[in-house]
Amino acid sequence: MRRKLFSCAIIVLVVLGLLTSLAYFHWTKGVYVSISNNTEKTFKQIDIVYTGGSTRIASLEPNASYGQYVNPHGESDLKIECFDSSGASHSYTVDTYIEHNYSGSIHITMEPDDKMSVVENTKATFWF
Repeated sequence: MRRKLFSCAIIVLVVLGLLTSLAYFHWTKGVYVSISNNTEKTFKQIDIVYTGGSTRIASLEPNASYGQYVNPHGESDLKIECFDSSGASHSYTVDTYIEHNYSGSIHITMEPDDKMSVVENTKATFWF
């Protein structure tokens, strides 16, 4: 009886582990896009726009960062649209190429003098 109970417990743990792994994979599909604010300004309403969607960051204080996974529906670049603390609108097109189910990361740094730097490490991933 104890052996049967032990076997059932092992099976349940293995199944839970597999389900957890699949859930993690599902919610982390795509490219991790992070934005760092390396300026003295606070940026508000930061939109990361890509093919088939967008995500919004309410605000990004100086020397702060924020990141999120994005998974476009097709071929895409990234566009960053935001407002600075004075209310001025800013728009940046990130010179990158990603597609649905690509993996990796793109790190965007907002620099002083309205400049932006990008470090990209993406690749095609073939998951169904």
